[in-house]
Amino acid sequence: MLPSRPGEPLYVSAAPLAWDAEEARRGRSSRLLLPPLLLLACAGYTAALGLPWHRRFVVPPGAWETVRGIDAETWLVAAAAVCLMWAALFLVKRPGFFSKVAMALTTLLLLTVMISDYFDWKAATAAANNALYCGPGYYLAFGSAGVVLLGTVLAWLWAEPL
Repeated sequence: MLPSRPGEPLYVSAAPLAWDAEEARRGRSSRLLLPPLLLLACAGYTAALGLPWHRRFVVPPGAWETVRGIDAETWLVAAAAVCLMWAALFLVKRPGFFSKVAMALTTLLLLTVMISDYFDWKAATAAANNALYCGPGYYLAFGSAGVVLLGTVLAWLWAEPL
């Protein structure tokens, strides 16, 4: 409402200012939390490379051997590189719409690969009449995919104003 006389005070609501301050605080939180989350996922994928993942039956000796992540799961290197790239990008700027969509698609791809890896090894061990063994590397990589999923959800929650 405009003042009717020149000396009358102008009353302005503080609600938009408080909303902008809250959005700025959320944006700072986003910039501070997303890169460490993605670096944690990158470290998890890198550590999962050296840990045991599954066991496979080797025909000539007739024994089971433990398969490490670096031997069978080379996509972990790409997953670690992508997480490192996202962390570097989000250190420089806040996630925009397209980077959030690309991060969501990356998360979907990582979770799909983890689930398909499980069913692939389950079918391979079922063919040899044995139970599936998932080692600590598998669970560490699955946890890293969960951390990437958490980062994606937080990136979408801390939306940049349009």
